[in-house]
Amino acid sequence: LIFDIGANLGNRTKVFSKFCSRVIAVEPQPYCFDILSEAFSQDSNVTPVNYAIGKEESKGEMHISKEHTISSMSKDWLRKVSASKRFLDEWHETITVNTKTLDYLISTYGVPDFIKIDVEGYELNILKGLNMSIDLLSFEYTLPEMVDDTIHIIKRLESMSNHLYQLVKGEDHEFYFNEWISREELESFLLDIKSLDFGDIYAKKL
Repeated sequence: LIFDIGANLGNRTKVFSKFCSRVIAVEPQPYCFDILSEAFSQDSNVTPVNYAIGKEESKGEMHISKEHTISSMSKDWLRKVSASKRFLDEWHETITVNTKTLDYLISTYGVPDFIKIDVEGYELNILKGLNMSIDLLSFEYTLPEMVDDTIHIIKRLESMSNHLYQLVKGEDHEFYFNEWISREELESFLLDIKSLDFGDIYAKKL
């Protein structure tokens, strides 16, 4: 069982569905969700759901970009990536979306073997809605703009269980380190990054 949080058009969902029995593909953007639903309409392994994940069950504002891969619910992320000139004037619309929590997904679908989180700066809010440790998960990082949030995510995970970590830079699709590393080693590495960087951090429960 995999939770694909921020499924977008389903590129990762398609890969996941090839080797697992079930994927819960979470996508709040109406445009992306329509494409996602159509793409997997004949795939019994995939369940698309049209809401966002956050720290509580409520409603939230999502800032929609003409580049749908960088739509975000994090005002802080929007401000910081604009200030760094990573992205400029990309967001043209704000919509209201329903929010659920990871705890809700678990109570509805079961404990996942893996959670993938790719939500443009909203990762910490999502993990605030998780109150049990998961064997394996990944979350996107945006550095150096969101380094504080990234460190807080690691602290949140460590408050539930000890972990080892790996990192994938950009869209490389391969681990950056030769072996899984400790929390302290990862934090030191992240704090040393000064130029614009992004990718995914993987956390494996010990």
